[in-house]
Amino acid sequence: MGEPAIKKVLQIGIAVKDIEKTMETWEKVYGVGPWTLMTREICSEVFSDVKYYGKETPFELLIAKADVAGVEIEFLQPVEGTGDNPYSDFIKAHGDGIHHIAINHGEGFRTLVEGRGNPAQLNSVVASKNLFVTYYDLLKDLGLVVEVFNA
Repeated sequence: MGEPAIKKVLQIGIAVKDIEKTMETWEKVYGVGPWTLMTREICSEVFSDVKYYGKETPFELLIAKADVAGVEIEFLQPVEGTGDNPYSDFIKAHGDGIHHIAINHGEGFRTLVEGRGNPAQLNSVVASKNLFVTYYDLLKDLGLVVEVFNA
């Protein structure tokens, strides 16, 4: 066996209905924070060319981030009525919970997961960081969605 396909977990993405309440609970009860909140306007400027299962889908989000021992915790609250998106679909099916992990991956990761029939759930460009982001639906293989970046 060669190098591992998943080298490091960088982020845990949690879909939430109420980002303010979620941040407050994590900070006041569990001591996790401070949180950096990205408003829907900032998120709309940062993410472009968003496709959900291959279909262009503009939608709006609120995002909050904090660091826990080198792993980023990210809350994602979809703004109701702004378009199809993986976070609203996840919340409808499961309620608040872990939607995805972001990873540092080995060479050939995309080829591996696509070759196993795992579709790209979401693609987006993060222009401010010159990144192309893909969420892979790895539910049948790993039981979760995995986010990968390409600079």
